[in-house]
Parts: sequence; C-alpha cells; structure tokens
Amino acid sequence: MAPVVPHLNTPSKEEAVAATTTVHSRVMVFSDGSGHDRHIGAATVLYRDSEEKSTLTKYMGTAVQHTVYKAELLGLALVAKLISTELHVPYAMIGADSQVAIWAVGHSRGTLGHYLTDVFQEQMTVACSKHTGMLELRWMLGHTGIVGNE
Repeated sequence: MAPVVPHLNTPSKEEAVAATTTVHSRVMVFSDGSGHDRHIGAATVLYRDSEEKSTLTKYMGTAVQHTVYKAELLGLALVAKLISTELHVPYAMIGADSQVAIWAVGHSRGTLGHYLTDVFQEQMTVACSKHTGMLELRWMLGHTGIVGNE
C-alpha cells in the first residue's frame, strides 16, 4: 500500500476547516466528485506554493450509469495522476470532501466501487515510487470557502 495517511477523525466542521487552512504544504491537491443535471463527473486541482498548476476532469456519464460516490473515488485516482506529473513532491496534502471515499481507499476489499479504490492505490504506488515524501489524505468540508475545494 502506498504511504498515504488518511485523516478522518476531525470532530467538528470548524475544526475541519481550521485543520485544512493551517496545513503548510507546498503541494496541495483537491479532489471532488459531483452530479449536476443528472450527469456525473470528477475534478482534481493541484496547487504548488498556493498557485494553481494543473487540473484534471473526467465526465463519467449519466446518473443512470454512475453515482457521485464512484466519481469521488475516481477523483482520488486523478489526484495520483496529478502528483505523478510533478517533478519533486516531498510532502503533499490531498483534500477530499467524501469521508466514505477516504475510508474506502484504506479498506478496498469488499467495498462498493473497490475496483476504483484499487486504481487509486495503484496510481499512488506509481506516484510514490517517483517521490520519496509522504502523502496526507484529509477530509475537508465541502463548500466552505477553502481555495481549491470549490
């Protein structure tokens, strides 16, 4: 398993926002899956030194074919792709607003969408083989004004 440290034990919304805004990482990556007008997709954005460097988006299809949960997992796999494109990442904070998706990547067998958690783990293994640093996966409250998570 890739050296990704998940953080899910934030007891309140205020503490989640405070924890995210006090992270001092040169590389921060935000991921989100969403549905709009019965269409499902995922997006990921990478910041280096507080400057937006790159994004990846993926349209998955209609809500009849896919779920927002699957889009959240796909968004995490896109995170790994963005990190692997960077030259040097000694430490990166990964932010996602889906607690269940964060939990699932640490417990991939027997969970809904486990093939997507497997993709995430495989992509993170590739990213970590390139970089020697630690990757911290943090839950953050969505739609709270955190730059990158909107």
